[in-house]
Order: sequence, then structure tokens, then C-alpha cells
Amino acid sequence: MLGLYTCASRRDVLVIKIGNTSQGSDSSFSNSQNCENYVFVFSFILMKNFCKNWASNSVDIQFEYSLEKIIIVWITFAVSFLFLVHSALINKLTFSKVRIITDIIQVETMTFCIFLHLSTTENISREVFTIYRILICYGILGCSIQVIDNYFVFFLFKATQLKYLSAMERFLIQCWIWLNCLSYLPWVTILPCFLDTGSTVAMDWFNATGSYLWSAMYIIFNAYFGWNIWHSIKMTFDPFHLEPIVDRMGEIDLIVKLSYRNIAHLVLV
Repeated sequence: MLGLYTCASRRDVLVIKIGNTSQGSDSSFSNSQNCENYVFVFSFILMKNFCKNWASNSVDIQFEYSLEKIIIVWITFAVSFLFLVHSALINKLTFSKVRIITDIIQVETMTFCIFLHLSTTENISREVFTIYRILICYGILGCSIQVIDNYFVFFLFKATQLKYLSAMERFLIQCWIWLNCLSYLPWVTILPCFLDTGSTVAMDWFNATGSYLWSAMYIIFNAYFGWNIWHSIKMTFDPFHLEPIVDRMGEIDLIVKLSYRNIAHLVLV
């Protein structure tokens, strides 16, 4: 009897221990879930406060979305969409460097138009407005279109030149492209995290670098390389036979490239 009682007692103890272990694991799991919820809520609050501070420190770029501008925005969207469809119809599943670059520009232009329109909706918060208009439109999309377009022009320039560019020339051109981008991009992305870019002093610097310097560098780059591209084609083509450069340089037909370049610039303007 004593032995049976002892075994029964041990069995009861074992069951109790298992039950306590199960309850402990459930409690630990519940505590873990609570901790994850607290971390999520705390992170959400921090992110919300960060967005508010970032938005309040961002540059206030004035843009009156009048009826004329609404029409221009959606015409630009439609033209970009038509160019994208045209590219898909004529190229089908064939992807070249020219097609990839121009298709990316069309997609980014369409995305720009969408977010620009969304930023003008009524009852939109300051944070959402700043993210849509300043960060996405003027910052990420605007600067990426500038960089892609500059590389496209540079690509065409290299293809039309009979002589190869030196490593130093290529390095300086790369520096120009990215300095052009960095003269504007930090003002609408990183700098509002650390300072009030809407202050008088900051706005003076923003106008000097983000407006005048950026515009001058972009125009000079496209004017210089655009003129060299057309000059090279004019000098290389035979005015009587109109022989393509591909037969003389071993490159792909640059007339097709230039037509795509003109389309891209038409959309950008």
C-alpha cells in the first residue's frame, strides 16, 4: 500500500509539474506577445513623431495646382503611358539599354504625376503632403529622373564619339552627374532630420544650391553633350547616301537612340 501510495504521489507530483510548466510557457508566450506589442506601439509612436518633426522642418515649396497645371499633369501622364505602350508593341520581349532607360523614365514620370495629384487632395495632413510632394515627387523621383537622363545623354555621347574617353574624363563626368543630384536631394530627404530647412538662412542656401546651381548644372550638361552628339552625327553622316553610323563605327544605329532621347526629353519638359 505504501508503495502504491508513493507511486501515486509521484505521479500526481509529475502531473502537477507538467501543468505548472505548461502554464509557465503560456505565461511566457503571453509576455512575449505583450512585449512585441509594446515595441510595435512604441516604434509607431517614435516614427509618427519623427515624421511630424521631419515634415515641420522640410522646405515649403510653393506649387499652385491650378486647372491649367492639372491638365498639363494628366496630359504628361497620358503621353508617358502611350510611349510605354508603344515601346512594348515595337520591342515586345526584346530589352536593350535604350529601352530600359526610356521605360524607367516613363514609369517614373507617371508615378510623379500620380503622387503630385494625390498631394493636392483635400484634408490631407502636413506629414502625408510632405512625403508625397517633397520627398517622393521632388526628391526621389525628380532626382532619379535627372540622374537617369544624364546617364542616357552620356551613353549617347560615348556611342557617337570616334575616340575613347580617358578614365579621368569619365570620372569627372560621373562626379558632375552626382554633384548635380546632391546639390538638391539632401534638402528634401536628409537635412530636415537635423535642421529647419524652412528657416530664412536655410532657404537662401536651398535657393542657391537646390534651385540655381542644380538648374545650371543640368542645363549645361545637356546642352554641352547634346550639341556634341548632334555635331558628331552631322560630321559622320554622308549627306548624299545617309549611311548609318553603325556601318562606320561598329555601333548600333544611333538614329533610333536619338529618337528615344528626344521622346524622353519631351516628357521631361
